[in-house]
Amino acid sequence: MTRRGNSQRRQRFGANLAGWRVRAGLTQRQLAQIMFALSGRRWQVCRFKIALWERGARIPHEWLAIYAQALKVPFEQFARTAQVLDAPLGGVVQEDRAGPQGRRHRPAARSQDSQGRRHGRLPQKGTGGLPVV
Repeated sequence: MTRRGNSQRRQRFGANLAGWRVRAGLTQRQLAQIMFALSGRRWQVCRFKIALWERGARIPHEWLAIYAQALKVPFEQFARTAQVLDAPLGGVVQEDRAGPQGRRHRPAARSQDSQGRRHGRLPQKGTGGLPVV
């Protein structure tokens, strides 16, 4: 499948998520609060994450059961829609870094030299492409 075709499918999937939310009469913020409560208040869900899912930028495979429960939509409906993406239900198209399994993305640590200066910074404008230390 082409990259563009997969992108269009993700966008359609996101549009379905948005449609279910709107039919339920919820805002993105309200849905995020409900999902947070249903997750046992262990995993953070915010309006911005809902927006990413609804745009198709990320696929919430790990959140589908909670999403369906929050919107009172049969889980099978979510599962069928997710399978259209040619991804297994438990698989990840683009992993959500703070999913229900509690995985978190942590940025790489920056090292310091003997004088306490940090390394790994991006070059600043006007430095000729050299990192500023």
